[in-house]
Amino acid sequence: MPRINICADNEIIKDVDKNLLKRLLCTFFILSSLSVLGQQTTTIEISGMLKGDHIGKIHLFFEDNIREKDSISSDIINGIFHFKCDVTIPVLARIHLDNSSLIQDFYIDQKQTYLDCTNKFKMLSPKDTLNLLMIDSVKGSKMAGEMISFLRPFHARFPKEIAQKDTLVYYDKLSVYVEQHPASKISAYLISESSFLSYSRLHSLYAKLDTVLNPTYEMSEVYITLRAKEKQSLGLFNEGMP
Repeated sequence: MPRINICADNEIIKDVDKNLLKRLLCTFFILSSLSVLGQQTTTIEISGMLKGDHIGKIHLFFEDNIREKDSISSDIINGIFHFKCDVTIPVLARIHLDNSSLIQDFYIDQKQTYLDCTNKFKMLSPKDTLNLLMIDSVKGSKMAGEMISFLRPFHARFPKEIAQKDTLVYYDKLSVYVEQHPASKISAYLISESSFLSYSRLHSLYAKLDTVLNPTYEMSEVYITLRAKEKQSLGLFNEGMP
């Protein structure tokens, strides 16, 4: 990464546009964060097989950019789909089908990723069908494999599927994982998705995270989860409260 030198000489600073200086500082901190996280923009390809019922296309977006202009789509031909685009990796990727559909998450950290998926229809009404899209396996992504391995003992694909009886065991395991991987996006993602934990436990997990994650999407989701749990613990979500 090129070094950005900022001179502290008063006479020179007077001649520097303050807005330009702010932009330089902002760029410096963003580049520093990306460097520490090992992120780089590259051309990636995602191939996959979808088994079961399906109509229309499959769609891909990254982080929370679900808007049509920010996502890309692929036809499903004989159950096969394919995406190709430029993106900064590692990144949280999400797929869904047309109309009402579950959204499935996975991480991309390599140039090529392969997904095995299944789908079945659930009739919500005579005119509305929900696609119960599931990712069965991910190949070509170390991060996705790591997350799957973490959740597999709980027979869950996502933290929100953790059974109530397993909550304490899950918290203990996650606490150890975060301690061992404080700068990992997976750590922050798992915390943000564990809204079933108490505020005090969530906050103790958050305190273990490295500040290098602060600019990431995952950390912003951790903050949202923490704020919601804090309000809940204060009774601000009780019936009758605005």
